[in-house]
Amino acid sequence: MNSNYDITIIGGGIIGLFTAYLASKKFAGANILVVDQNFKPTGATFYSIALDIPYGNSKEIQELSRISRNYFSQLDKIISYKRQKIPFIGITDQNNFKTLTSKFNNSPQYIEKKNLEVKLNQNETVFSKLDAWQSIPYDYLEELKDLIIAEKKVKMLYGLKILAVEKNNTGFVVKTSRGVIINTKNVINAAGPWLLDETWKTEVKKLEVDQIEVKTKKIISYHLPFRFKTGIFLFDHDAFITPKLDTPNESIYSFRSNEYDVKPIVGEITINEKNNKKALELFNTYFPNKLNFNSFSLLEGRCFCDTYSKTPIAKKISKGYIIAGGGSGSGFRLAPGIAEKAISFIQL
Repeated sequence: MNSNYDITIIGGGIIGLFTAYLASKKFAGANILVVDQNFKPTGATFYSIALDIPYGNSKEIQELSRISRNYFSQLDKIISYKRQKIPFIGITDQNNFKTLTSKFNNSPQYIEKKNLEVKLNQNETVFSKLDAWQSIPYDYLEELKDLIIAEKKVKMLYGLKILAVEKNNTGFVVKTSRGVIINTKNVINAAGPWLLDETWKTEVKKLEVDQIEVKTKKIISYHLPFRFKTGIFLFDHDAFITPKLDTPNESIYSFRSNEYDVKPIVGEITINEKNNKKALELFNTYFPNKLNFNSFSLLEGRCFCDTYSKTPIAKKISKGYIIAGGGSGSGFRLAPGIAEKAISFIQL
């Protein structure tokens, strides 16, 4: 195996694969490697809802969203998996409407409060034309991986945990759990929530110099045993309901748990009674009498974590070493934009 690379990408999730794909286009003939500790995608991407709404709390996130949408649209013409456009309505306090909708890359519009599946209070307003798209994340990831493999421009190594990345005169030496030593000129760390592992403590400390705080954030979604006519985004609560694409008569209810600093260990991050109570209280506010606590507590769901930062990270922390991530639950929809920014720091 060739152990000398121009670019080594740590992490084979959606950000890591888009970084590999775009790097292979920008740097023709470069030796590019993707390394992931799992044999199958079981990280934050696997648990994602993969909902894409052209929205951002800051100008930077809005631009990442715009860039990402362009890349997704391009890939729609290349790969066989097709994203689905989902009819969606948004709900917010009427005093927030103008400010909120100014953060969209399109122009949402008021609609009348008639024949809705949701109960609103008198101060809330509802709007449509959110231009929402959704994917089954693991299907999309597999298609993207297959495309990259077919183009034969990127090498992929799975089931290989990184133990250390050490600087040398020509770039970096990457040491792995199976004794494989990788020499590389550049490293892009897209390890997702594993970025907070002890392995990367020194690198994350360098982010703090630029006042970039990185944490892990617990992400929870419930599988509801019924389907709504439209997706529903409760913007003032950072919660939404959307169709479960792989099950025709179910929906997904995602809400903000406000739990941080959890460890990304599959099976150890679980939905607890406190989560159930908080999620049901919000759900019953807008959809009264649909579910009681006992039935709600028995719902299937997905629970994991993502890297949280106020602004997604694509940052050079030293010559040839870049960190890409911090999607805060939006990593899927912003992945191409984060990837493009990350590789902009690479010089070959």
